[in-house]
Amino acid sequence: MKKQTLLTLLIVFVVLILVSVLFFWFDFRTTKDEKIETPFNFAEVQTELVDKIEFKSAGNQVVLEKNDSKWKADNNLASNSEVSELLNNLVSIKIGKIVSSNPANHGRFLITNELAAKVTLRIGDINAGEYLIGKSAQGVGEFFIRKPNSDDVYEAKGALGIKARYPIDEWREKNIFSLNINEVKEMSFNIHNKKNDLEKLDGSWKTKTGYTSADFANEKMSQLIEVFSPLRARGFLTEQQIEEFVDLKISQKSNITIGDFEAELYDRDELMWWLKVKGRDDYFILPEGVVEKIQKLLN
Repeated sequence: MKKQTLLTLLIVFVVLILVSVLFFWFDFRTTKDEKIETPFNFAEVQTELVDKIEFKSAGNQVVLEKNDSKWKADNNLASNSEVSELLNNLVSIKIGKIVSSNPANHGRFLITNELAAKVTLRIGDINAGEYLIGKSAQGVGEFFIRKPNSDDVYEAKGALGIKARYPIDEWREKNIFSLNINEVKEMSFNIHNKKNDLEKLDGSWKTKTGYTSADFANEKMSQLIEVFSPLRARGFLTEQQIEEFVDLKISQKSNITIGDFEAELYDRDELMWWLKVKGRDDYFILPEGVVEKIQKLLN
């Protein structure tokens, strides 16, 4: 084969490679810069100004409202961290492609007006955002979403897909007490008329009995501190349970005092324990085994 022919083929080969590289580069740049136009304004919501969030779905309705920098969940103290996490995550919600623009398909995505979870954000009297949340999609954290005034259903990814249907107890503040051992000098436990008093003397914890005291083992104190660092509820008594157990006195009452923390401890035949903390309206259901562990450490 002549040298001129080889040179021509080589040049053609190089040109083809350059064309291919340029094609893929332009295609990548176009794909990378392409933005899906959607009617959602999550990034524009001034989340720091939102003072009311409403969730409404079949069998569940929750109103979160901010008052004096504290969030309330239907007049119960709400978890500021849970609400803040929701608002902070709004801007990171990823909106994908449209999966349907046909209202006849809304039922399949559980995103009809009756089946969807409706989420409304408010800043004072201003409606800052309104969304209908459908069922979960295939991927982790993925769900379907649309605006109430649109038939377009989009794929989306973010925490809102799960939290839109949270029952009220998931929003309520479950932290009962977090012990700062450096600020506490005394503890008192009176459980089923068995009293145990602890006091800190010269840097060491002692058990008090009348005018005498004895060392309280460091290992036991470490485990006791662990119980209250922090102490979290696993749920709350319902109004019906409060009336049945507390108001009708179908329970036994004990007491716990740790520094400024004061609480009445109730149980029903030791099958379930709950706390009524001074200054709080809630009746906190304690996790299983917590009281039994306290009793064991004090014995």
